[in-house]
Amino acid sequence: MGLHVGSVPDVPPEWQLEQQFYEQTGVLTMSKPHDVVYGDEIGAAFEASSTGKTERKDAVAKKVETDWASNVTMIDLDWVEAFRSIDGTDIDLAQNPWQFAAALRDIVPLGSGARLYDLAAAWFGQVAYCFGQIKADIKVEFCLGSITTVLEQIRCGVIGRRQRSSAHCDPYTAQGNDAMINDGEEYPRVYDRIHLSNIPDYIGGTLTSFIYALPLTHPGDSSYITSTCLRNPPRWKSEAHFHNEYVGLSAPSDLATVFQVRSSGSHEPEYDDIMSGLPDFPEPMPMNGEYSMTAMRQASKLIAPLAYHFWHRLDQPKNSADLMPREELETWLYRLLLKLAIPSHKQAIQSYVLIYSPLNLTVFYRLLLNLSNVGYPAHWLSGVLDNLLGGSINTTARPPRSDPLMIKETKARMPALTQSVKPFVAELSTLASMWQPALPFGLLSTNVPRRQDIRKYRIKFINVSGDVDNVATFVLAFFKTLLFPTQRSFRTLLLDDEEGQTDSQAATLRKEGLHIVTTWEWSRSSKTATFWLCRDVMEEMLRGQSWGVMIWRTDDWTNQSGAHRLDVVDTGETWANAESAAA
Repeated sequence: MGLHVGSVPDVPPEWQLEQQFYEQTGVLTMSKPHDVVYGDEIGAAFEASSTGKTERKDAVAKKVETDWASNVTMIDLDWVEAFRSIDGTDIDLAQNPWQFAAALRDIVPLGSGARLYDLAAAWFGQVAYCFGQIKADIKVEFCLGSITTVLEQIRCGVIGRRQRSSAHCDPYTAQGNDAMINDGEEYPRVYDRIHLSNIPDYIGGTLTSFIYALPLTHPGDSSYITSTCLRNPPRWKSEAHFHNEYVGLSAPSDLATVFQVRSSGSHEPEYDDIMSGLPDFPEPMPMNGEYSMTAMRQASKLIAPLAYHFWHRLDQPKNSADLMPREELETWLYRLLLKLAIPSHKQAIQSYVLIYSPLNLTVFYRLLLNLSNVGYPAHWLSGVLDNLLGGSINTTARPPRSDPLMIKETKARMPALTQSVKPFVAELSTLASMWQPALPFGLLSTNVPRRQDIRKYRIKFINVSGDVDNVATFVLAFFKTLLFPTQRSFRTLLLDDEEGQTDSQAATLRKEGLHIVTTWEWSRSSKTATFWLCRDVMEEMLRGQSWGVMIWRTDDWTNQSGAHRLDVVDTGETWANAESAAA
């Protein structure tokens, strides 16, 4: 049984009776003798419909509704509710069996009189036969979780039912065929291909792909990661513009020196699809296929504008000459940190063109680990982090001023400028303490708390807007109420460059009256925010001048919660205890 929503492709004459019966009853018929599982009533109703008698169809539809059980589909009700709040529509969970049939007709040729069931049975029969032939050579490992979590757990050897490797293995080094874990069977930690679909559109683009997925592939041309862009293809003039937005680099040579990656361009699948109501997209759309939309509209059958891009991992640099020069690396890291912390202004909802900025500051520490694995010297990386923990940086980099980030902006020669990052130091220092056991370098900064001084806190909010709240684009802002101006742009308060607010009140706010937390957990049902923070910072806020807290968006930079008095609950948990429990 199944129901579908949307347009139906042209159904061949020999299937039109089945299609009509399906439309009216929700039943896909089966060929003899397999239809015995349905019972006589459904078979008789279908036979009667072939002679034009339709009175039995209502009885069949009622029987199906009362006696049949639907396949259970797991649905995130919170997400669906948030999706419905945007435009009042529900998510479409339908599957059209006739589209499936149309795709198989040329692959599985059958004789005249074949039914839809015959086509499906022949297809799945061939698939089962192929699996039977290669059963000794194929192994499937099911992993449940977000793709970044699963990839990182594979890299660290703690995924699913796998046992920790008894041999020493650097969790951030995945090299060669010997990186395997044994648990009666062998499970790889390095792969030939990783297919990411269009998931990177929603989780940080190629920055996420290069940090999480690329290191898990073998170096060389035969291995790769691949993904396509479906969320915002009209925004990209070229692959270089695509990379520039997500990683702040556009030249292939820079990508190679920093991420050990080489692009082999796009590979376009060939299949037919029916498309209608296409908006006026720019032509071509390089990150989604090189197809011309005008030509597609004129074609009798439209080719889906879908292209998969392939990225290959390169061998590790053999000497320091293969690395990005230190000054360039520092400038790039500061630019990326500013982009992560203060994303450019964008509209909360933009059909086909919204670029997500969902990453919190933990990704910066993962990036430093990745750079260390590539071969960048420890004192280069620790120097960048020490400067950030000191609260200010002197750099030619700036927070982003365009959306997407334009190549001419990243290549513009700007004067060196000392900029405050003090609002982010509380979280950066908390994360530095958490990540210190994994960092392959030491820190000279005295602004790194002990792990037993990092505590888990909880704040309950009363008034929180539900508008467009299904996008991970929120931060907690703790502020001194006497210093925080209510009528100013929140983003320009954070900016300490030529476009920021430079008056004394804004400067004092950045210096001593504002803490931003990007890494936190939200309970929609209880309207509760949970986060880790250094105890000294929290106690200073609680005993000092009146402090407040708000939830702010980082896409259109609007207030999501309204100002709340800082009423925080210390859960009693410390990071040191959490580490011990997880060990």
